[in-house]
Amino acid sequence: MDKFQLVHITCVKMIFIISDHLTCLKSIIEDYFLSVNVDEFYCIRNPFEKLTDTNFALSEEEEWAYLCSDRET
Repeated sequence: MDKFQLVHITCVKMIFIISDHLTCLKSIIEDYFLSVNVDEFYCIRNPFEKLTDTNFALSEEEEWAYLCSDRET
C-alpha cells in the first residue's frame, strides 16, 4: 500500500461511509420493525399444523382455519 496511498485513503474513507450508512440503516429498521417473538406465530409459517396452546375462542379458531384454507390470496 505504500505505492498506492491515494487508494488506501479512499478505501478507508469508503469503509467509514459504508459503516456509518449501515449503522443509520439499522437504527431506522429497528424503528419500523419492532422486535417480535416469532415463536408465538409458528402457525403463520406452517398454517396446516394443528393449533395448540392457543387462547383462541372457537369462532377465532374457525376464522383462522378459514384464512389458512383460503386459496384466493
